[in-house]
Amino acid sequence: MTLPGTEGALRLSVALGLLLVMALWELAAPRRRADMPRLVRWSNNLALVALDAALVWLIFPLTLAGFAAWIPTRGWGLFALIPLPPRAEGLAAFGLSPDRPTLLVTGGSLGAQRLNETLGEILPGSGRSGVKAIDGGGA
Repeated sequence: MTLPGTEGALRLSVALGLLLVMALWELAAPRRRADMPRLVRWSNNLALVALDAALVWLIFPLTLAGFAAWIPTRGWGLFALIPLPPRAEGLAAFGLSPDRPTLLVTGGSLGAQRLNETLGEILPGSGRSGVKAIDGGGA
């Protein structure tokens, strides 16, 4: 787990650290002849990495994931076509109260004995805690 706001710095540090290790490794034990100067080869490789990163940054919004995130902003898609009931009706259909938070626990089948035991402890006291707990697990 990282501190909030430090993920970018951590990723950059790891990437630069790996780059330094690989550069030192190549200096210590080169695997190819010196047909082309090392500075030219390394600068070409780093330029390709930068170009690749820029293209991914520019093209990603046009991919399927970017398109799927953009569709609801235009009012398109399946949810725009299907008339959904108001929130209160949907909650009432499942026996949920809009005033109480709901905890849906999935899994708990076979090997998750501890999850089932914990949920069993939570359910009887759920009225006191104000949380509606629903077990969506298996047998």
